[in-house]
Amino acid sequence: MLMLLNEHILPRLTENDENKVFYLKLKADYYRYLAEICMDKEYMNYAEQAQTEYKNAWDISKSLQMHNITRLSLALNFSVFLYEIKNNRDEAKKLAKFAFDESMKTIEEINKTNSTETILLIKLLNENIILWNIEVENTEDTAENEEFFKRKAQEFKIDQMLA
Repeated sequence: MLMLLNEHILPRLTENDENKVFYLKLKADYYRYLAEICMDKEYMNYAEQAQTEYKNAWDISKSLQMHNITRLSLALNFSVFLYEIKNNRDEAKKLAKFAFDESMKTIEEINKTNSTETILLIKLLNENIILWNIEVENTEDTAENEEFFKRKAQEFKIDQMLA
């Protein structure tokens, strides 16, 4: 798979940023999956390669709107990678929150196009943010609790759009 991407697909891509982002994300996902099943030195090697490809894809994706399906799926997968593989929870939450918040700014535009896949990706980002905050919190911090309820209200709004 990696040989196919490296030797045949990626070199033939034109300047279409969305296609390049898609295939770089695919490559990063593949490295992430390899990291998930390997140990020690191989794990570190695959994790580093995945991070490099996710970062390259993320940098290119900045030319796309945040609610673009390819960019949203990249944000989702990259944030999960940061959280689960790199154990960089703060960066994972920051990326997921950025993607979610930026997408919510254009939620009306998304709703008009009736893009169920986009809405589902936004919902998954929000669910991850909620879950990751619950895992970390376990405190009585009022600001954190307010953020939790704000996110639950946004989740309800997204659910209403899917109904």
